[in-house]
Amino acid sequence: MEGELIDKLRKDFREILQEELINRCRKNPSYSLRAFAKSLNIGSSSLSKLIHKKRNLSRAMLMKLANRLEIDPASLANYQYNLRGSKKVQNGNGTAADKYHEILSDSFQLVSDWYPLAILELSRCAGFKTNPRWIAKRLGLTLNQVNIAVQRLQRLGLLEILDNDNWKPCPDGTTSIYNESSDVARRRHQRQILERAIHALDNFPVEKRDQTAMLMAVNSKRIKAAKQRIKKFRRSLCSFLENGGPRDEVYYLSVSLFPVTNELN
Repeated sequence: MEGELIDKLRKDFREILQEELINRCRKNPSYSLRAFAKSLNIGSSSLSKLIHKKRNLSRAMLMKLANRLEIDPASLANYQYNLRGSKKVQNGNGTAADKYHEILSDSFQLVSDWYPLAILELSRCAGFKTNPRWIAKRLGLTLNQVNIAVQRLQRLGLLEILDNDNWKPCPDGTTSIYNESSDVARRRHQRQILERAIHALDNFPVEKRDQTAMLMAVNSKRIKAAKQRIKKFRRSLCSFLENGGPRDEVYYLSVSLFPVTNELN
């Protein structure tokens, strides 16, 4: 039974390695693949090939790495990923600007960091280069972050790589739509967007950004309707910016509407 389980999860274990590396990099931005390999008692070149699917993962190696990560074989089942990926949704009057790819919540965890979807949108820009080092420099990422993100975009059907110089992103609209579930991945995604907003505040001139706020006393019963207005505004602005000529930059739009008053007991 254990052997069958290992065979079944051999493919998914690559995702475990990727996720563990990403988690360690979140805690320590300077953490490297070399440091990860050292902690697993494996050569960095061998680990890179395993993570990027350039080397087969033997049962013996899987057991060795699982042991180093303190994961028992039975618990590996908890790391399986649902690969339904994304679906097309259409809103408004049915024009191209009203079509979106909605990433299903059970797959969103694979691309819940801020940069996988940023890479996808960057691939739509004029002058885009498929060189991972160029992408890393353009977005301020590490090479490992780029390579893992690209693999996951492919896995979800959001990006097709025909050859090294020909990348084909999903054709329909933006890709920042996902289910309204309050899961860990969604909260992490929103937290990182807010962190990127702070980064922009400190690193970009005001001509390239707009960060404002409005404080108001409101009728809280209208918040649900207000959220729908914000969604309509987001999509309208997206259509305006995407269709005004060649795309040359990737922007995040973060609109925040939240209470600052506590409920009375």
